[in-house]
Amino acid sequence: VPDRNVFTTTDAERKCVKPEGFQEAIDNLVQSHERGRAFVRPSGTEDVVRVYAEAATQDEADKLANDIGVLVKEFTEK
Repeated sequence: VPDRNVFTTTDAERKCVKPEGFQEAIDNLVQSHERGRAFVRPSGTEDVVRVYAEAATQDEADKLANDIGVLVKEFTEK
């Protein structure tokens, strides 16, 4: 990402409070995956955002992580 400081987290870095609307978009994606869970956090040292995703299967977890990656790009281009 061009600037990791666009993303701000809370709740032990499990919830994203900035940019506005980003956490809600993640929550909507998570609901569409069986046993889905995911969070995003900015790196403390470089312009990188880390995506963590879990789901019932590896394929579902990979899809969830990729979908959230698309969201990261969308929200950094705003």
